[in-house]
Amino acid sequence: MSQKDNTRLVLFDIDGTLLNTGGAGRRAMKETLREVYGTCGSADR
Repeated sequence: MSQKDNTRLVLFDIDGTLLNTGGAGRRAMKETLREVYGTCGSADR
């Protein structure tokens, strides 16, 4: 693409289900790090 792309994506969370996941995002990230790298490193802290 030769021209600068000024496309923007704006997301909003009306009922909080994306932002308040009860730790599901952290658990998923830690599981992925363990699976890929064998450790979740400092994600436990």
